[in-house]
Parts: sequence; structure tokens; C-alpha cells
Amino acid sequence: MTVVTTATLVGSDIRDQPLQFVKGVGPRMAEVFAKLELHTVGDFFNYIPRSYQDRRQISPIVRLESGEQVLCFGAVRSASLEKAKKTHIFKAIIQDASGSLVAIWFNQPYLKKVITPGKQIIINGKLQFNAYSGERQLTVIDWELYDPVTDQGLSLGIVVPIYGLTQGLYQNKVRKIARGIVSDLLPRIEDPLPEGLRDAWNLAPLAESLRQLHFPESREAYKAARRRVAFDEFFYLQLALLLKRREQKVLPKAIRMQAEGPMLQQFIDVLPFKLTGAQARVISEIKADMASSEVMNRLVQGDVGSGKTEVAVAAMAVAVQSGCQTVLMAPTEILAEQHHYKVRRYLNSLEIPCYFLAGKLTVKQKQAVRQAIETGAPCVVVGTHALIQEPVRFERLGLVVVDEQHRFGVQQRNELQKKGYYPDMLMLTATPIPRSLSLTLYGDLDKSIMDEYPPGRQPIETYRLTPGRKREAYEFARLHLRAGERIYVVFPLVETSPKLELQAATQSAQHIQTQIFPEFKVGLLHGRMKPDEKTAVMESFRRGDIQVLVATTVIEVGVDVPEATVIIIEHAERFGLSQLHQLRGRVGRGTQKGYCLLIGEPKGDESRRRLQALVQCRDGFKIAEADLQIRGPGDFFGVRQSGLPDFKVADLIRDEKILIEAKKRAQECLQTPRTLAPTLEHELYRRMKEFLGGTRLN
Repeated sequence: MTVVTTATLVGSDIRDQPLQFVKGVGPRMAEVFAKLELHTVGDFFNYIPRSYQDRRQISPIVRLESGEQVLCFGAVRSASLEKAKKTHIFKAIIQDASGSLVAIWFNQPYLKKVITPGKQIIINGKLQFNAYSGERQLTVIDWELYDPVTDQGLSLGIVVPIYGLTQGLYQNKVRKIARGIVSDLLPRIEDPLPEGLRDAWNLAPLAESLRQLHFPESREAYKAARRRVAFDEFFYLQLALLLKRREQKVLPKAIRMQAEGPMLQQFIDVLPFKLTGAQARVISEIKADMASSEVMNRLVQGDVGSGKTEVAVAAMAVAVQSGCQTVLMAPTEILAEQHHYKVRRYLNSLEIPCYFLAGKLTVKQKQAVRQAIETGAPCVVVGTHALIQEPVRFERLGLVVVDEQHRFGVQQRNELQKKGYYPDMLMLTATPIPRSLSLTLYGDLDKSIMDEYPPGRQPIETYRLTPGRKREAYEFARLHLRAGERIYVVFPLVETSPKLELQAATQSAQHIQTQIFPEFKVGLLHGRMKPDEKTAVMESFRRGDIQVLVATTVIEVGVDVPEATVIIIEHAERFGLSQLHQLRGRVGRGTQKGYCLLIGEPKGDESRRRLQALVQCRDGFKIAEADLQIRGPGDFFGVRQSGLPDFKVADLIRDEKILIEAKKRAQECLQTPRTLAPTLEHELYRRMKEFLGGTRLN
């Protein structure tokens, strides 16, 4: 086999060259790197170290302070393996010119053959003084052997990169490969940002920035490098979002809606309350969009209970009075049925047909709905993803409404939109989205914020209780049950086993029925029930035949029972903060006050902060910001956002200023068509090809 060195790698873009042919890698090592999704030289450029150790000056052993995490370098004087009960303890005496200490590893007996007397070693760990033995003991966190002949300046005298590894990879080996790639291949990449733009935007060159991220020479150089790479990650995404938005603005919209008309006004007149200022403002924004020649792509963010459904029905009334059909898609059958129940009540007074389409319907029922739709008569269809999967043909689809839209992937929304000829799109979410997430996930959409509550809606009071006060919580709930109100009791999912989940939910409901509320009817609702069973339970709860509903997070969104005033959340520490806020929004939806009782015993600081934030704050947007701070941006919604890239360096929390600047610069680049430099355009499509799809610059 011919060994291909880094010097032989040539091509249109060095980043596309397979990692296998880099010196020191080869086919077997390439398979190991593939486990980390590293396949090309470009992937390795973005294989940013997870941390660094400053080994430019390592303190002598005698100066290391007990009680601290320290870095130690010395020679192994002796080593031994001890066994205490079921635990293996490997000890090594490490010595330098100033003194010695005892390094300790637990349950790693194989080290006896690896760390042997005479070898030099670098150790990071917690140093403690053992009063019983009189020794200074270092409990090892990580370590590596040092060979002065082969090291080539990769482990001492520099700021050392610490890479994320997988089985078969070792720090020394990865550093050697990284040094070769950074030295030989990195200088060959062309910076997509022209020098004039880099200077104007105060950005470091790309190749130098990547080099500093792998082998930083100073704190200042590292900061400048990180800023450049984080900027790039935000910048190209913002360019792509702006291009998508510009393309949407010129789509050949088939139907311009009649914004003013009798149906819309009739709907507003029959509402049992006056629209809030926020509702009126958002309806005006939607009307303007629907009446324009451009396709509407609007996201409505509204906290729980802010009245998004009424805004959606207003948009439906505009579509129907314009002779169009409209659909509303929800992520679950329970939520879809809730919408159908509520929307149909509004539309009945307007004599607008409202159909329901979901997987649970019989073949005959589905066929009847499809036939009604295919006539082209103006109507509203509410359903689940069955709206996409079923062979439904709309003759005049003018409006698509997607609720809890973050639960659908980009492709699902696109499939629904293809059911018509570029219909208007209205997306709703009750999950308040922090600004930084909104700029990345929804930068291609127009946004409306609903930050008011309907008249008479009272703030929900939230209390945190320890498990020892559970009895108080249930006695409090009993008082409200006796007053004719209804309550929820929510348990977390048992993720380890579907059988355990079902068993836990069933046993909890039985216990609450027989031991806590024997005088009331207790119902059970969980995700593994059949659709018809879920519907029957919810209808019984809504009618009042069931007064206590024991449930999992299946009631997190959309469940609307105005008589429900108390929600007890067991093991509250197991829920995410935004999820708890959504659950809290299930009560207090009528004119009576709502109460949320959090029962839990948080084990860590993060859980305590989460529960305390919910007790102290009622503003969903502030809670979302706190949730992002606590949990981080990795998976805010609990689902992957299809089509968006993973950030290797950029952080939505700490880098929000860079994100805002990147958006500003992207806007400047697209002020007029064809302003992108060829290298910039190439890089945009290289990074964002999947997201951009068929989007064009001109």
C-alpha cells in the first residue's frame, strides 16, 4: 500500500480531502475518527479541543498546594497494586528534583503494566494530605506518559490541547496528527472573507484562527481566534436565513386574501371577551400579510394562556371569507382534538365547516373528510401529521397554521405547504423562545409577540414543597375539589422501560383514587393509551365526570379545561424549566385563580435553580432565558431542529453579541443582489447546502 503524506494532498478544496490519507492516520485510524464524525481534513479543522492545559511552567512537586487541583510532572519511582474488598487501588510514587507524592488510581489494575518505574508522567488531579499516613496523595483525574524522544514539543512547554476522544484514540496521537495538519494543510485554505471585509469587521484571518484554536500561543490570540470562528458559524447561518426569507418574499402567491370582511368581524363580535391589545396587534399584522402579494411566513410567540387560538381563528376567518380552505396541524392527537373542539365552537356561529383528520379515524371517516375537502369548498381542517401522510387534495388551500411548530421538522412543514400553491403560513408556539435562539432557528420568519393575557385571567401562584409536605398539597387540592373545581396530578415519564412507565402511572392513579381522594373520581392519561381512550378520558374530565386527572407530560400543551385550578407536579426536579412552565399553564385558564404545587427534592444546584426560577417568575420569556442559561443551548426544545448546523465553537448564551453582529453584517452583504464575493458565496453553499436547498442568490 502506498503511504500518502500530507504533502501529496491536492484538490479544489483541501478541506474535502479524506482524513484517511493524512500522515499518521491511515484506514484503521480513519475508522476510529469516523466514530466522532470526522471524515475529512475540514472536519479535523473543526475538531476543536474541549479544553486546554497550560504546561508552559509546571510547578515543582514541593510547591504544589494540598486541597487544590494541580498539574504534576515527574518520574515514576515505584508502583504497586493493592486490593481492598472489591476495589483495586493502583499507587505510584512520583518524584522530581524537589520532592515526591503518591498518585492514586481506582479500579484500573491494568496500569501496573503501563505505568512502570523509570517512566516520566504528567498528571492532573486533586492533591490532599493524608494525616494517617503522613503522605501527600494525588487522586488522578487524567494523565499521560511523556517520552522526551518522541514527544516533539507536544506535551510540555506549551498550552496543550485536550481533545474529546473515543475508544482507540489517545491525546498524544491526536496531537501529533493535529500538529501535522495545522502545519502542512491549514495554510492552504483560502479565507472566504476578503481582506477588506476582515479589516472592516475586525476579524482575524481564518487559517491563523484555526491554528490558534488547536495550539493557542496566548490568551489574546485564542480570544481573537474563537471570535472569528464563532462569527463565521453565525454569519453563514444568518446569510442562509436571509436568503430563504428573500426567496419566500418573491414566491408566486396564488391568492391575495380579503383582509376585511363580514366573517372576521362576526367572529370578533361573538367572542365572550374583548381582544387584548396584543391580540389586536398580531391580527392586524397577519391581515396585512395575507392581503399582500407576498407569501406570509409568520411565527406567533405567545405565553401559555395569551390567546393564540383566537388569533389563529381570526386568520382562518380571513382565509374562508376569501374563498379559501385552511388547515391547522398539531403534533399530537390530544392537542389536535382540543383545537378541533375549540375552533369548531367558534366556527359554528360563522357557519364555517370544520373537519377533523387524524390517524385514529376509520377508513370510512377519513374518506368522507377527504371527499368534502376535494370539492374545494371553503372550510377548516384540523388534524395531526395525518394531514401530510393521507392522500388529501386541497383545491384551494390558502392558509396553513402549524401549532407548537418546533415539534415538527422543516421537511414536515414544507410537505404541508406543498398541499397548496404557496399558501400563507402561520406558525404558533406557546414555548417562549430566547432572542438568541429565535435569531438562529427562526431568522427566516416574521415574528409576532403576544405578551398580554385576556381580561380576568389571574396570575398562577407557584409553590415548591418537599416530599415531606406532600400531604399538605393534597389537602389543599381537596378544598378546591369540594368547591367543584378540578385538579391535575402529573408524574414524570419513566424512560427506562415502557412497561415501568405504564405500571408507575397506573399504580399512582390507583393510589390516589383509593388512598387520597376516594370521594372523587380519578382518571388516568398517559402517552401509551389508544387515541380513543385518551379522547374519552379528556371528555370526561372536561365534563366533570372525572375530577382528578393523573397524567404524564401528555398534557403539557394544548389541554384547555377552564375549571382546572390546581396542578400538583410530583418529582418536579425531573422536568425541564420550560416544560414545568407549560404544565403550569394548564390551570387558571378560566376566571378562577390557578395554583401550581411543585413536589420534589432536587439533588443538585441546577435542579434547585430551575425550581426556584419557576417559583419566582411568571414571565415565560424570562423563564426561557433562565432555562437556556441553566441547560445550555444544545437541545432546548427536547427535539433536534432539522436542517440547522451544529455549532462547533459558537455558544448562543455567551456569544449573543457576536450573533447580533453577524446578522448585521449578513444584512449588509445582501442589501443588493450579487454583492457576495465568489469565495464567500462558495463557502455559504458549502456550509449550508442542506439548509438552503434550492435557494438562489439572484
